[in-house]
Amino acid sequence: MPPDGELPDDLPDDIPDDVMPPPGPMACFDLQAQTRFPSPAEMEEFKKEINIYFTANSDGSITAVEAVQEQEFKDFLGTVVFRSRDTVYQFKPFGEGMFLSTSLKGGQAFLKDTLEILMEEFTLGFASFIKQSEIGFEDLAGNFGLVGVGYNLSSSGGTAVNMPSGTFSIDTSGLITVAIGDSVLEKQAINSGTGSCGTEYSISSKSDPVKDSTAQLEIEGGKLKFDFADNPGQLFEGYARSDGQLLVFVQNIDMQAQGAIINPYGPPKKGISIGHSNKSYMVAVKTGTTAPNLAGKSFRILSYAIGLNADGGTSYTSSDIGTLSFTATTASFSGITATQVLKASADSSDLPQLSSIEGPSGSGTYSISDSGAITFTLNDKVYSGYVSADGETLVLGEKGNDSFGIYVGTVE
Repeated sequence: MPPDGELPDDLPDDIPDDVMPPPGPMACFDLQAQTRFPSPAEMEEFKKEINIYFTANSDGSITAVEAVQEQEFKDFLGTVVFRSRDTVYQFKPFGEGMFLSTSLKGGQAFLKDTLEILMEEFTLGFASFIKQSEIGFEDLAGNFGLVGVGYNLSSSGGTAVNMPSGTFSIDTSGLITVAIGDSVLEKQAINSGTGSCGTEYSISSKSDPVKDSTAQLEIEGGKLKFDFADNPGQLFEGYARSDGQLLVFVQNIDMQAQGAIINPYGPPKKGISIGHSNKSYMVAVKTGTTAPNLAGKSFRILSYAIGLNADGGTSYTSSDIGTLSFTATTASFSGITATQVLKASADSSDLPQLSSIEGPSGSGTYSISDSGAITFTLNDKVYSGYVSADGETLVLGEKGNDSFGIYVGTVE
């Protein structure tokens, strides 16, 4: 027999019941998932229409609300009800033809007969919406500064938050020359309790060296795509604002592993599960050769951050519109409130909590280079990133001892 938690390489298509452990709740792990097969009736239920209501606000923003939904399904625990909460999307204008969006989703799963809560979930979203335009290599040609934030999950229990940052250039043929590094905040179990449940965790940070590489940019219907020639399989996809001054990319990397899947409508089967997943969101601004003058300017700011703690917990924080203002020497945050989802530990009985918190405030002395690279320190966190050549747009990374975040701003 293989060690606990491992499956034999020659797993058959139909696994006898006595091979699979009985289903039951997991005692810990911050990332919890169980693959199940929906019934045909549930599949029909999933296809129903969803009502979303939009409101245009006087400040140019748009609010959208997705109505509450409720679904029932049979599971080995009995009849389970999943009830969502109102999902609210806030679309904030950020330059011509672009909105940044924050969203809050959530819901509960509970047993219909006893009302016992099986799961509480909240999802904080941060996304970009850009009006598609016919844009070419000539429109994009120039130098860019990039900052991103993302996460890396593995089935072995490791969790990491990553912050890619650096520069790249695009020439008139679409050739991209990249110099991008990665800062990583990593959580690993260092002491295990019963079975494979980590009871103590270490939080460590490191910086990967800057990667120099090239790629060929592709543009299809306004969508941008590129993959590194010397390290394929790390596809970047995104869009450019119509003025070519701001680009947004996402990167999705999923490494698959073979495993057993619980099927309540038949015997367990061999299947594919995700063994490693990396998701990143990145913003790049076009930079110049002379340091932008920021004195007297104020930027509308939105942010998103991911944090880890030594109890195995994870936090996600999304801000409302705040202000970042500059003098000739100082940068100051003000008026930032944020929504945070915190799962305090890896124990599955520790349900995530939703709260409103204050964002960063105060001032720090900044430095800015001719290429628009900017940095300052405030409240034990380092903010660094890039300002566009025209001084109208910026992107910052926020690096703390236990969290990484991204801030995107446009002049008020």
